[in-house]
Amino acid sequence: MAAVDVEENINVPADESRCVFARYVCGDMKPLRVWLEGKPVPVRFVDWYVRGATQPLFLSNPLGGLLVISGLMVESPWMGLCGLVGLFFSTLTAVIFRQDKGCVESGGGGFNGLLTGLLLTALSRDPDWHGLTIVPVIVMAIMSTFINSGLSGILGKMELASLNLAFNVAVLVYTTAAGTRDSYPRLYLADEQQLLPDQTANLTAADQIDWIKVLRAVPIGIGQCYGCGEAVAGGLISAGILVSSPMVFYHCVMGAIIGIGTDV
Repeated sequence: MAAVDVEENINVPADESRCVFARYVCGDMKPLRVWLEGKPVPVRFVDWYVRGATQPLFLSNPLGGLLVISGLMVESPWMGLCGLVGLFFSTLTAVIFRQDKGCVESGGGGFNGLLTGLLLTALSRDPDWHGLTIVPVIVMAIMSTFINSGLSGILGKMELASLNLAFNVAVLVYTTAAGTRDSYPRLYLADEQQLLPDQTANLTAADQIDWIKVLRAVPIGIGQCYGCGEAVAGGLISAGILVSSPMVFYHCVMGAIIGIGTDV
């Protein structure tokens, strides 16, 4: 008994000496998850929903999710709303059809819907707040949940993860079926003649580098994971990643710097 007491006395100070940020904020915020156990499903659903905003980078942090959502709304309120609608219906579908509990509670049940909503809005030629855009977002977000479930079952037998493959399949199915004419939303048609002048302009201006813009490109590059092209939006998303996992944030920054350095 005395030996047990001594061991407990040794372990307690070490536990109490941990950084408050690491214990209560960083990672998956386990204290919050423990506190939510036994709470009504609608209350826990909010936690699952917000966590899903960080899942495209394989994270699960509600505070980080709020920062990511803030970045999306700063970038484009309409695009952010469509992404959140996709996230909601995808998560709700996963809950209703009783998908893997651990996956749903970590936010993994809805992030494909988030990405689907963001990309369908980005591909649309219709003006912002065009009501019909919401319809394919909802339908394809729901479909992405079923696609993810099927892919997980197939790839799981080969010990492979489906990751965000479901979102790619859902968007590909819609764009293939809808085409670029008479579709809702109306999709952009790539025009090589419009792309070539921009590429030529970049090449001729390569000897006049604005290093302030180069630095701004770091958060912008990180924000591109969510289709964001503004420095403020990228900064908020970067902050969300930092809160969720400093290690992932470090790798994101290094990846952005290496990519920018290669281009420069």
